[in-house]
Amino acid sequence: MEKLNRLFILVQNPEHELIEEKDLDVEGRSDPEEDFQKIPYHKQFFRYILENITPGKYQIRVKGPSEFKTEIRDLELSYGDNHVHIMLGKPDMLSFRMAGMNYYFEPHPEELILSVQGAKNVSQVTNVLERGKLRYEIIPDYNKRIIPDALLIKILIGKGEEAEKTRNQLYKIIKERFSKLKTILAAPIYKKNQINSGITNEVVIRFKESIEKQDVENFVKKYNLNVIRTLPYIKHGFLTRLEGSPDYKILDIIRAIEDSNIVEYAQPNLLQLIQNFQYPPDDFLYHELPHLEHIDCHAAWPGKGYQEELVAEIQILLLQFSIPMV
Repeated sequence: MEKLNRLFILVQNPEHELIEEKDLDVEGRSDPEEDFQKIPYHKQFFRYILENITPGKYQIRVKGPSEFKTEIRDLELSYGDNHVHIMLGKPDMLSFRMAGMNYYFEPHPEELILSVQGAKNVSQVTNVLERGKLRYEIIPDYNKRIIPDALLIKILIGKGEEAEKTRNQLYKIIKERFSKLKTILAAPIYKKNQINSGITNEVVIRFKESIEKQDVENFVKKYNLNVIRTLPYIKHGFLTRLEGSPDYKILDIIRAIEDSNIVEYAQPNLLQLIQNFQYPPDDFLYHELPHLEHIDCHAAWPGKGYQEELVAEIQILLLQFSIPMV
């Protein structure tokens, strides 16, 4: 059975690009008393792969170029294929943890982003921004890339006192004028010079099961957070919010919360704009199907010469095969 158990490790830089094999040392060990052992790289999969693993605790260590921090990850391996994504970042970069992984990015403190949904809301929002003499830019083709009938606005807030004044003005506008609209304000995260997602003023926290709700509310108040609601899809999970406009400083609050012994984990509630932190194609099994390129079906996967009409042809072909023979 162990031959069927594998560990796949994908390593990228903050731009979500693969780091060359020659610049990496990827190692692992199942016993903390043992030395780390090198994990081989497989070009076909663009990943480091360890085969014949035994399910249980396992630790990996990834060393990259000298300007990047070394990442150490503690895993609980299961039967079958285990997929792990590691991002290496520079010590001075901002970061947050999600699903056990550190995500690194460069901040843009002179900007905020505003997501608006609904055609009738778009003109209303831009008119209010103009009357408030707020400087903004509409992100081109956002509705084509992500959600039809939507708008993404980059708001330039400036520096120092100007930034603080603009933040307060913008928060007041959203609270008083946009409270019934589908709008989300966030601090931007960029990927390859394009806005990728955003840090909102909300934090997702999972507490240990022994903690009562009243204790949760008392705990989050220490960080000026309010409980918005429980999260049914996260066991003992709560959505909390910090009043005011979003700021990267909330990441410091999240790190402090994670250090508490009553918390399982805490992470920002991101404004998701595109599929995040994925190496296209985003199908882990794609590289196990090398024959697809020989029949030009690789063009059905985003990032591989994607052709929308080919997807329709494949769907028709699959439908034909799914019809039982009479």
